[in-house]
Amino acid sequence: EVGGDQYVMVYGDRITKIEGSDIKEVKTDQSTNIEGDKHERVGKNRSEFVQENHRENIQGLFVATTVKDWENIVKGNIKETVHGSDVRFSEGKRGIGTGADVELTARETMQIYSKGDMDIDTNDGDITIISGGSKNIELNP
Repeated sequence: EVGGDQYVMVYGDRITKIEGSDIKEVKTDQSTNIEGDKHERVGKNRSEFVQENHRENIQGLFVATTVKDWENIVKGNIKETVHGSDVRFSEGKRGIGTGADVELTARETMQIYSKGDMDIDTNDGDITIISGGSKNIELNP
């Protein structure tokens, strides 16, 4: 137990192996500065619970690979701003669902592609297409 501040500087490699549980409780702020690579391998389940605000600032390449299931639950608002390109690719089926409205907005051109059939299905409402530019719409019954 340390009553005041603790400062540790290691001038080589630091390896920590824990064969039991590793429990950490931070009562105020936590900051991590990594100037090299960070590799994290979780053999089973990884769970993270944030009660207040969560902010990530990634200034380089961000790659996330999930081999099995991935779930993200937000009980509030989520805002994501991408300055550059954002490409999301799914090798299997990808579903996007909401209990309310879905809004897609593009400042310039929005393109939706399908190499197979594309279905737009509305059981309870109408489909409205509004265009401010040239209007060339082909519908196959």
